[in-house]
Order: sequence, then C-alpha cells, then structure tokens
Amino acid sequence: MKNKLLLFFVLVSCKHDDLQRVISFYNSEGKMPREVYSVISDSPNVKQGVYLLYAEDGKLKEKRTYSSNRIVDTLYQYYPSGKFSERALYRNGLPNGFRNVYFENGEMMVEEQYRDGLLNGNYTSYYENRKSKQQGQYVNGNREGLWKFYYATSELNEEINFKNNEADGSYKSYYKMGKVKVIGSYEKGLKSGEWKTFYENGNLMEDLNY
Repeated sequence: MKNKLLLFFVLVSCKHDDLQRVISFYNSEGKMPREVYSVISDSPNVKQGVYLLYAEDGKLKEKRTYSSNRIVDTLYQYYPSGKFSERALYRNGLPNGFRNVYFENGEMMVEEQYRDGLLNGNYTSYYENRKSKQQGQYVNGNREGLWKFYYATSELNEEINFKNNEADGSYKSYYKMGKVKVIGSYEKGLKSGEWKTFYENGNLMEDLNY
C-alpha cells in the first residue's frame, strides 16, 4: 500500500506575525516529515520564512526562505551525503545573482548568473576533473558572442559564435592536439558559405558550400 501524505498544522507565535506551522509526512504514522514550513495565519496559502524539504530517509534535500510567498535569499539543495548539489540566490521569487551546481564530490559543475529570472552574464560548466567544459555569456536568457567548448582533457574542442541563442558567425573545431578540424560559419543557426574539413595532418579532407 502506498504511503499517504498527511498534513498537520500547529500554531506558532512570532513577534511580527502570527504564523501557522505546516508539516507534511511521508507515512500515515506522522513519523517521516516531508515538508516543514510556515504560512501567515490569516493567509494560509502564503508561505513565510524558512521552508525545509526532506527525503524519505530523513535527510535534508532543500532549504529556502520565503517572504510573502516569494523565494528570497539563498536556495540550497543537498545530496544525500549532505554536500551541496546547488546554491542559488533569489530576489522577489526569481533567480537573481549567482547559481552554482555541484558534483556529488563537491567539485563545481556549473557557475552561472541570473538577473530577474533570466540567465545574464558569464557561464562556465566543468567536467568532474575540474577542467572547463563550456565557457560563454548569456544576455537576457540567450547565448551571445563567442562560446568555447573543451575536451575533458582541457584542449579546445569548438569555438561557436552565437546571436540571440542561435549559432551565427564563424565556427571552428579542433583536434585534441590543437590542429584545426573544421572551419565554417553559421547564419541564424544554419551553415552558411564555405565549410572546410581537414585531416589531422592539416591536409584538406572536404570543401563544401552552403
């Protein structure tokens, strides 16, 4: 039989507001908390203060803070080990500022920036060995300008220019030893003009026009 999700309400006092504590449980015995948070007493749908989300084994999965039902401050997510899986800064219910995502070993997976809920600013992702995987920039949620992609061994793999989130402009890809593999260009996400592919020794393999 599947566990039933139960809700219990306990009134707690606060200097500035009367808050009602809400606790949901994974099991019918009320011994496995799932969520713990508070709502404003006369507005039971409005979360206020710290919100905690637990896994069935009792370990904390997520911690966030609400102000008038909007997420504010730093949101934390956790692996079962207790290490961070994500940290992100919020303002008025939207991501604003940094967002970091982590591998379970604690190493950084993604570093990115938000403004008013949209990706804005530098973006970097990593392999688990700490080497850079992608580097680029977002403007109002779109990839813009030169983006670089790397092999897990840190050598440059591709260089792609973006405009309004579409490949637009020059393109290059490389062999691991650094020699050019492909040269071409994009226009609004489509291959355009001359595209050349080379063997690793530098000799021309293919020459196409689009």
